[in-house]
Amino acid sequence: MLSLRLLGSPDVSRDGQRVETLRRKNRALLFYLADQRRPAEAEHHLREAERLWRARPLGGSRVTLGQIQYQLAGALGQQGRGDEAVALYLEVLAQTRQDEGTLDLLRHIMLYNNLAYHLHLQGDAAAGIRLAQQRGSMTHLTYLLSTSGEIALARGDLDQAERYFAEGLALARQVPILERIAGGLANLGLVAIRRGDLALARQQLRKALQQAQAVGARHLEVRIRLWLAPLLPADEAAGLLREARALAQESNFVQLLEEIDQLEQDRPTA
Repeated sequence: MLSLRLLGSPDVSRDGQRVETLRRKNRALLFYLADQRRPAEAEHHLREAERLWRARPLGGSRVTLGQIQYQLAGALGQQGRGDEAVALYLEVLAQTRQDEGTLDLLRHIMLYNNLAYHLHLQGDAAAGIRLAQQRGSMTHLTYLLSTSGEIALARGDLDQAERYFAEGLALARQVPILERIAGGLANLGLVAIRRGDLALARQQLRKALQQAQAVGARHLEVRIRLWLAPLLPADEAAGLLREARALAQESNFVQLLEEIDQLEQDRPTA
């Protein structure tokens, strides 16, 4: 069992044995768990970190409550618990408006992006884009452009969505950010689906899947399989869904597992 303590004097232990690491590595490990690979495990550790933070002596931690709650919201979102994630992001946003030191600049930018992603509020994405442009954060601008494109796509504005996606993809290639290249290709594939160009959609989604596999972007990798499967012959689609299910089960992507169930139910029977 992996245990982490980030408050006070931080340490990491496995099966009761202390593992010697630097403070920054402890925090990096927790944030790694909070990304798309182990969201349920990350939630467990983050809730313990929040409990310890609240019980700490005044001034006893370099970590802010906002940092912990920001990562916890991401772990909840990865598990398909969007309402809980949004509530936490809004709480962190309120904290940043009272104290700009609650989050570092990059997480402050991504806070707007993540709220926009869950709520489809164009205003939040636009605020994040302005902040990224003002502070020169080109890395995070790619995520904000992607979210803005997804919002436009949901509203049926295909031309605007394509512009955002293409701009984000070009920037991701320039930086480069390999995971965002995969995401950009996938998003352009979704635009092609909406326009009825299924051949182009298959081409873009296959490229995106290869890229996502190469960089280990597991959540995106599962998602792309779900977008691609309905465009393929039955046998190939079934294989993609089996692969998607195995990955989703391993990482406890609850919402994606529900979508896989629905796709398999909707598949025509022989």
